[in-house]
Amino acid sequence: LYLFIIIPHILYTALLTSTMASEPRNIVIIGGGIIGCTSAYFLTRHPAFNPSLHSITILEATSIASGASGKAGGLLALWAYPDCIVPLSYRLHAELAKEHDGAKRWGYRAVHCGSIDAKGKKLEDSENGGEIAEGGEEWKKLPKTHIKRGKTIGDEIPAELDWFDSSSIYSYREMGNPNTTAQVHPFLFTTSMAELAQAAGAKSSSAL
Repeated sequence: LYLFIIIPHILYTALLTSTMASEPRNIVIIGGGIIGCTSAYFLTRHPAFNPSLHSITILEATSIASGASGKAGGLLALWAYPDCIVPLSYRLHAELAKEHDGAKRWGYRAVHCGSIDAKGKKLEDSENGGEIAEGGEEWKKLPKTHIKRGKTIGDEIPAELDWFDSSSIYSYREMGNPNTTAQVHPFLFTTSMAELAQAAGAKSSSAL
């Protein structure tokens, strides 16, 4: 999601320069993925954007976020690469979430991230160490383990991993924490960018 939000930010300053501000422009964005939708969003936020002079249209063959943009992992991390653009992208995501209530609208949240080395076993051989919660979020329905954790190699296992059979964990390595790592729902983020752009004057058109 890093490059996908940086490119539109560059277009933000490139397509509507001061020399173009007073001239009619028909801007066509091909593709309703995350690049296309955030491009439309940032263009509608440009100080020189004038809906009466500038037309912004997203052309999509199917539907918004119907491809990879709606099915990615949505991971945002300051420790990711390339480090030349990650800090800016991470900051832009935080700013967008703050401005548009991203936590509620597209699931923006700060998270822990780690790498686990564990022994797998067949589901029927696993012991259910707790009861499945009724209602609530799906992840809360996962069986909880109350098995005393043995010594593992690496960092301490986060308490949030109580749904993981800790007796099968060989090692855990922390990759990021809530200060350096976040996540969004990619489909909701992309469609929200399209909706916000449309609310500001952009249009979208699909073959369906």
